[in-house]
Amino acid sequence: MVQLSQIFELGGKGSFRVYKSFVYLALFGLLGFYTACSNYQLDVPRQVASLKSSGEICVRPPEDRVKMSKVLFVVDKSGSNVNGGGVAGEGNDPDDVRRADNIQAFLDRNIGTPFQEYGYIAFGVDTNRAEAYINDGDPGSPIFSDEAALQAAIDQHRAEPDDGCTPYLTALSLAELAIEKDIEENPDVDSTYNIFFMSDGFPNDANGAQDCGSTTAVTNDVNDPYIRAVEDIVDIAPDRIFLSTAYYATPDNDPGRAAARGLRFMAEAGQGTFTDLLDSNVLEFRQIRTGETPEAWMIKQMVAVNLNSAFCMDGTLGADSDSDGLCDEDESEINQMFAANFTGAERFSPTNRNSLGDDYSDFFYYKFEILPTGEGLLTCNIVEPDRDFDFLNTCEENALQDVQANGPTPQWTSAMDTVASSRNPDSDGDGFLDSLEYFQFGVKSVSVDYTSLFDRYSSGLTGETLMAERRHPMRPNYRAPDATNMTVRFNGINQQGQNCYAVKLDRVAIYDTQAVDVNSVSGIEELAHDRGENVIMLYYIAV
Repeated sequence: MVQLSQIFELGGKGSFRVYKSFVYLALFGLLGFYTACSNYQLDVPRQVASLKSSGEICVRPPEDRVKMSKVLFVVDKSGSNVNGGGVAGEGNDPDDVRRADNIQAFLDRNIGTPFQEYGYIAFGVDTNRAEAYINDGDPGSPIFSDEAALQAAIDQHRAEPDDGCTPYLTALSLAELAIEKDIEENPDVDSTYNIFFMSDGFPNDANGAQDCGSTTAVTNDVNDPYIRAVEDIVDIAPDRIFLSTAYYATPDNDPGRAAARGLRFMAEAGQGTFTDLLDSNVLEFRQIRTGETPEAWMIKQMVAVNLNSAFCMDGTLGADSDSDGLCDEDESEINQMFAANFTGAERFSPTNRNSLGDDYSDFFYYKFEILPTGEGLLTCNIVEPDRDFDFLNTCEENALQDVQANGPTPQWTSAMDTVASSRNPDSDGDGFLDSLEYFQFGVKSVSVDYTSLFDRYSSGLTGETLMAERRHPMRPNYRAPDATNMTVRFNGINQQGQNCYAVKLDRVAIYDTQAVDVNSVSGIEELAHDRGENVIMLYYIAV
């Protein structure tokens, strides 16, 4: 699923091996865990060595969905096609040159086109009726089907005589039913619906007119019922439904093209195109979207982080064996400094992420219960584990409130929750996991968003730099020798239409750790490791 080279090197002496690899889906992309193990001696008090990696990653959508093009023909079968609307001997389309022939030509051009289905509705039959020529056995129950069904509908169109009026509303109601049914019955299919509405005259059923002789009473105003009916159809799925119209009355029958105005309004309401066959019999069906529509996903943020490192109280980074946000050496110091704030024999342990209780990890207890400035934590029984894979359970997510989402795109921002969410690994939409932000900045609201993230410090640094390079918030201007250094460069598009990136991780520090088992790290299997092992996480978020 992720094509990322697993070629890792250690800076300096020593060996390195990947002993665990885990990949899963997240809200906006894929997150991969790579756990590292080393067997060398300590050379420096904190940082042991640095990890390097290089390779290429090609971005797939987070889920595969079928994309279909559904084409729905809504065709006028009124009597004026053969009698010209009262002009003796001159019909608007007596030989079906403008209707059936054009639809046949469309079908012939699209034979064998994958991911395309068709619907066919005729109106004007028996005065004020519409029926589906492609149906589930009932002419009042339209469906979308294959090329053979469309051919049968064209043949039925030719075989049945033109008769009756032009009941636009009845036809549009049946078209609306067809799309609603199709969406309901195919919830896992992304379909684009192209409706082609063809007529040679005024609608007789708009504004309450129920007989063919009342058509001249129609105002052709944008507020007419048949315009609103088109808007109702498009509103079902505004980005996926398009209605185009065609008017084909002969110049002799309608020299002023009076009925064309309403059809033009309909096309505008349907986000489609209008065609007037004034001087031609050939109708070019436009705005058809055939086959699969590939989506090129782009990496918005890629992060490498050692989950066994933490920001220590002295302004440096150090080992965090149990990934609880507290340095190993700080946990014993906190036990001594705030001994009076603990109850009984409870103390923080560098090998237990949940030293004081299963509902919150140690950093939460430290910030909200142990520090004199802490406002306390609510009693909470874990309702759900870490469902969004951001290393926070529901109790911890609920403790982080007032998240202000302001992501890199409007769509991203609108999808975010206004509070930290147990179903969203990046609640504020800035590209960094909720736990990483909280452990780095220690604030209750996850305040590092795309507004403040690019606010600059006095030296010109941004909050993003602090997060990406793992700089200590106590010393934001200091770039430590073990600061994370990774570059992601666009590398072209592969044959599958995916955006590919060259990823080069020049440095991520690793540390000497104590062993922790899965029961000591909130039950998160990926955080369990043996002594001397580090859990390195590489993840990206794509849109």
